[in-house]
Amino acid sequence: MALKFTLFGNTHVGSVRDHNEDNFAVCSDLSDKLWSFAKDEARTLSEKGALLVVADGMGGTNAGEVASDIAQNSVKKAFEAMETLPAGTKERENFLKKVIVQAHQEVVKHQEDNLDTAGMGTTLVIAWVIDDLVHAAWSGDSRCYVYEEGKTLVPFSEDHSIVWELVKKGDLTAEEARLHPNSNIISQSLGDPKNAPKPDVKTRPLYAGNKILVCSDGLNGMISDGEIQAYLQRKQDVAQTCRELVEAANNAGGHDNITCLLLEVKEGAAAPVENPGSQPTQTAVLRKKVKYNYAIIAILVLALALLAYQFMRNADGEKTGPTTLALQTMAVHPQDDLIIDINTLLSKKVDQIEKIIWPEGKYQLSGTMLTLLGPVSTSDTLFISYTLPEEEGSFLSPVLFTSKVDEAGEADSEVEPVAPASGQDDMTPAPIQSPQRETAPTPPRDTARVQAPPQRQRDTVIAPQKPRLNPINNTDTTK
Repeated sequence: MALKFTLFGNTHVGSVRDHNEDNFAVCSDLSDKLWSFAKDEARTLSEKGALLVVADGMGGTNAGEVASDIAQNSVKKAFEAMETLPAGTKERENFLKKVIVQAHQEVVKHQEDNLDTAGMGTTLVIAWVIDDLVHAAWSGDSRCYVYEEGKTLVPFSEDHSIVWELVKKGDLTAEEARLHPNSNIISQSLGDPKNAPKPDVKTRPLYAGNKILVCSDGLNGMISDGEIQAYLQRKQDVAQTCRELVEAANNAGGHDNITCLLLEVKEGAAAPVENPGSQPTQTAVLRKKVKYNYAIIAILVLALALLAYQFMRNADGEKTGPTTLALQTMAVHPQDDLIIDINTLLSKKVDQIEKIIWPEGKYQLSGTMLTLLGPVSTSDTLFISYTLPEEEGSFLSPVLFTSKVDEAGEADSEVEPVAPASGQDDMTPAPIQSPQRETAPTPPRDTARVQAPPQRQRDTVIAPQKPRLNPINNTDTTK
């Protein structure tokens, strides 16, 4: 049965920014190369399907809107040049990955030809509706949702971000991740000449009544998934829903550009009937029970990322420090002072110690011998910035102190490294090197941001124009 659908798209600068760095493209008929849509028009899905594309530019004065425009135009060119449809799901998914990588290459080339745009980047998400399926591919934190009536709405795509990794592990809920002060730290995007994106792709069937939402984080960063679901479940046309979603994001603060594309399946196969009670709750989908010590370590990793970000920038916003994080743990007995051989701790020969961050007190450093002037307690965290022989770039290793107990159950004063915590398989950081460039300083923080629930009070309030940190290209890009 051929799908029939309605389609609409909208973008808005938001309530804080002075220009829009989002770009989007919509093709209601890829067979006829119809890159447009008509309000309330129900169309029959063509052989090549329909396409929704959102690109969220980064770079501030360094042309984020140029990067996002290049990306969406690159996607358009790739689909217009597609003469033969990829045969199956795997082939289509591979095609989408190649499309995103090609868009990245075009963004890079533009920077090489126009040095004033060096440092720009963009996220990219593509939803390709064909036959009775949707293929979603993405790099970054722009999202694709698939709404099903009667089911809890969760993102179909999975953000390339530090906090979303913890959501996937079950250590945070989606809402906790949304409100977290590190929600702006993404792990990949398009535009870094030395680090190509590694797009992800997912495919699922579509049924009558399904709605596909493709958006920039200016939407889901301001309102929760539950709030988005409340709008999607309303019985109204897609144009009205898009407008209301954008308005809701602006009413919540509108701290970022907002782009919202929505496709509703008006006619299609009926959704399969599930057994009552078979659907997991949102908590079951996004969170599992974890041991208390693992949860503490996960939270600390996020705190370390924020401290590392602050450490990498001086007052002028220039990049000054190491760029890679690797969590170490050390079992200790609580004591006043602690002497550490850094080479032994890190299990490698360090070339040079660049900086020590010891928030708990003072320290003394002689070569690679470090003395922490205590008191030293379990759950304290040490940061070591260093270089390695014959390795490019520098490294930042956080060290989490844990308690040590001998066989008799008594605390042991001897200090030795222990195995890393669960989930930290590779403790050897990969060197990353990138050119230095000036970036706009972060604007003053705004307390008008939607706050976490009372039981989740946090110390940091996200700024209206929050910086987006991309660990891959090591740039702080204000969108």
